[in-house]
Amino acid sequence: MSFNPFMSTLPPTNTASMTWFVYAPRNAVHEILMHAAPDGTTCEWIDSNTTSAEELAGKLPPSAVVVIKFAPDLVDFSTHVCKILTSRRPDIHMVGSGRYSEGVMIVAAMRAGAREFIDITATSEEIRHQLLQILHQMVRENKEAVSTATSRSKLVLLIGARAGVGSSTLAAHFAVQAQLHMAGAEHSEKSHEVMLLDLGRPAGDAYLNLGLSSQFHYDDALRDVDRLDATLIRAVIAQHPSKMRVLGQPVDCLEAPRGGPPAMALIDRMRRHTDLIVADLGGLAPSQIPSPLLQAADKIWLVTTPDMASILSLDHLLKRISPDLPRDNRIGLIVNRHHEHTGIDPRQLASRFDLPLLAILPDSQQGLRSSINQGRLVHELHPRHKYLQAIRRLLPLIGLAGPAAAPSWLGRLQAATRASR
Repeated sequence: MSFNPFMSTLPPTNTASMTWFVYAPRNAVHEILMHAAPDGTTCEWIDSNTTSAEELAGKLPPSAVVVIKFAPDLVDFSTHVCKILTSRRPDIHMVGSGRYSEGVMIVAAMRAGAREFIDITATSEEIRHQLLQILHQMVRENKEAVSTATSRSKLVLLIGARAGVGSSTLAAHFAVQAQLHMAGAEHSEKSHEVMLLDLGRPAGDAYLNLGLSSQFHYDDALRDVDRLDATLIRAVIAQHPSKMRVLGQPVDCLEAPRGGPPAMALIDRMRRHTDLIVADLGGLAPSQIPSPLLQAADKIWLVTTPDMASILSLDHLLKRISPDLPRDNRIGLIVNRHHEHTGIDPRQLASRFDLPLLAILPDSQQGLRSSINQGRLVHELHPRHKYLQAIRRLLPLIGLAGPAAAPSWLGRLQAATRASR
C-alpha cells in the first residue's frame, strides 16, 4: 500500500447520521465513497446536470459536507460552485476530490475554498482513513467553536450607501467610544480591546484620521491567520491611544478587500482575541463587500444622508446585497448629517425601506473637520458634542449600557462642593 498523508491511527468518532453529499455530473466519485465510507455514514449523489449550485446551496442541511470533483474539464465549474457555496452557505464544509497525480487540481480546490482533498485513485482503506481524518477535524472544530462561543466578540458592519456619507468617521468615533466605555466600566476585571477593521474607500483612511501608521495590514493578516493570536495582535496591529486596535489596507491600495474562506477565518480568529469588531465598509461597491462579513455580522448598520443621491444609492445597495443578506433584525438604518428643517425626514426614510431607524446624527461637518485636521477625534476636544451624544446612544444596541454624558461645568462645581463638605 502506498504512503498516504492521511493514514494515521485515529480515536473513535461518533459519525451517526453523517452524510457525504457528492456534487458532480457523474456518479463515479459517489460509487467510490460508498464503498469506503466509515461506519455510520452514508453517501448521496446530487447530479450537477439537474441541480444548479444555487439550488444546491438552498437544499443542503446545516453544516453539511459536500464533496466536489476537481478535474481538468471541470475546474472552472467546480470553482464556481465553491464560490456560490462560500457566499451563500459559509457553514458548509467543502471537500475537493480528484487525483493526487494532478497536483494542479489540489491547488485549484484549495484556492476555491475546499478544506481537504480526497484522492479517488487510492484504495478503499486509504480513502476511508481520509474520510475519518476529515470527520475528526470537524469534531475538533465543533468543540473549539462551542468552547469559544460564549467569548466570541460581536461584529458590527458599517456600510455607507455611497462614498462620502460619513461612515468612516462614524466607525472611528463609535469604535473609540465603545473602547472608552469598556475600559471605564467599573466592573471590568481585565483589559478590553475593540478592533476597528477599516476596509472602506479611500483605503487607509482610519490610519490617516487617527494619526497612526502600520506595516501590518489586512492582507498580511489573511496570510498569517493561523499564527494570529493575542501576542501577535499586540505586536503588529496598530493601536490608538484609547487602546483600540486598527487593521486596514495600505493607503495606496486600489484592490477591493479579499473575501472567501480566508476572510471568514480571520474574522473568527479576531473574535477570539477582541471584545468588539467594528468594520467600516464605506465607499465599497456592493459587489466588493466580502460576503463572509455579511454572513458573520451580528449587526449591519447602513449609513446614509437625507439627500436624493444617497437615497438612490441606498436603494441600489439593498437590492445588490439582498441575495447574500436576508432581511432580519441585524440590519438597521443610521441617517447622518440631518438638518431639523431641511432634507427628507429620517423616519419617513426608514419607513420607505422598511428598516428600523437606529440613530439620527446631526450635521456636524465643521466640528468634525476641525478635529480631524488636528489629528484628534471629537471627544478629545468637545466631550459633550451633540454628534458624540448621538453616537453613544448606539452603545446599548451592542450590549453596552450608554455611558453618562460628560458633566457640565455646573455639575462639576456641584460635585466639588459636595466633596469638600
